[in-house]
Amino acid sequence: MFSKEVASGIAALSICESILLALVDKSTITATEAREILEDAASVHINAAMLNCTPDMHQQVAELITAIKVDQTAHLRH
Repeated sequence: MFSKEVASGIAALSICESILLALVDKSTITATEAREILEDAASVHINAAMLNCTPDMHQQVAELITAIKVDQTAHLRH
């Protein structure tokens, strides 16, 4: 069984992925904009990894975000 914190993180990531898909699907944002959002989020954690006392955690978060791919047909791929 996963800790409550791990489960909460996975749930949050799933919700964010669903929101990005819906925004692209409804043409509120483009797939390119969705990718830029993901790149910005990963960038924050890459920078935090260099400055923070928990660099491993921030590096892992950045890797998870970077692994998310949004294509033009509003599908997420890991």
